[in-house]
Amino acid sequence: MSDFSENHKPTTNYVEISQAIRLINDSINGCGFNFLVDKEISYRENEIPGNSLIVIASFDFSYYHDLELVFYDVISTDLEVEMEWWDHWEKDQIELGEENSHGEFEFKFNRGTHKDTQYSVRSKGFSYRFGTVFYYYRIPEGNQRLPWWVTR
Repeated sequence: MSDFSENHKPTTNYVEISQAIRLINDSINGCGFNFLVDKEISYRENEIPGNSLIVIASFDFSYYHDLELVFYDVISTDLEVEMEWWDHWEKDQIELGEENSHGEFEFKFNRGTHKDTQYSVRSKGFSYRFGTVFYYYRIPEGNQRLPWWVTR
């Protein structure tokens, strides 16, 4: 088990965020992931910086998740806690708009194939983590971990 600050280091640099979004899209497009707005699955609420939003992604939330996206200093969003959606098979999963003069970034999630629906998050920082988080007890190896609520 590891804590939030060990797994996530926020960046507020547009170029770094843009490169991260490209890497994420290249890694997960076509994988059949679902996305979920997290509330205390990955980390205890008191570990997460105030006004942050976590979105997790998995092929099967019954057993694990493989990706954590953290948005820091959220200004606005149309996402709600425990909201879930499936990935888009024809578009990038996440799009990044230009940084505005206030140091804010707009992220857009493309929701489901055959739809033009997008969910939006406007924030001042971003981080991500690839690695499997198992929802049952097992000994983690490599880039795997257990969430805080899994016990032996």
